[in-house]
Amino acid sequence: MSYNVVMNICLIGRTGSGKTTLAQKMASEFNLEIICSNMLRGYVKQRLDRYQEVEKCMSLGETVPFEIYELCLQNKIASTKNKSGFILENIYPRADCLKIVERNLENTKFIYLDISEEKANERSSVRSRDDLSSEFLENREKVFSSLDKFLSLLTAESLFVVDASLSESELFNIVKSWIQVNLTKVIDETEKSYT
Repeated sequence: MSYNVVMNICLIGRTGSGKTTLAQKMASEFNLEIICSNMLRGYVKQRLDRYQEVEKCMSLGETVPFEIYELCLQNKIASTKNKSGFILENIYPRADCLKIVERNLENTKFIYLDISEEKANERSSVRSRDDLSSEFLENREKVFSSLDKFLSLLTAESLFVVDASLSESELFNIVKSWIQVNLTKVIDETEKSYT
């Protein structure tokens, strides 16, 4: 018997922690659709309601209004077919954002890419990201000031903390193993619900 198993993953981490690279590898390996800040860029490009506010928040590294974030997330989920789940490439570490995810994505696991601010800034500067002004990086750190509180809202079963200072291949292999274990659990639970 085959089941339509869905697993969704939210990546949490500072700018420069490796979220985008890891998301791309995971999407390819597990047939997942990436949801990232591009959905917000698309919102701005279409000049939808309050797009200027969203554009300003994004350029400064500030939190986008949550009602717009949720609308973009819902639209992306509704427009995606034939995937085994989603990777939300970056989630704001705030309780209201967690509620958005819980309302819209089931079987969600959270992966926190733990990296020091110094190491993340070092990686960002090596990548020559012109869009990352010092103001942007300072605002991003403000967003992450609530990280400990956010992580405390998650269950041990739904959260995986990994050292993001590892090499790309080491990081991917560790996360891949963790996902495979969790997919097996989801399949087992699905089978029990059918019997």
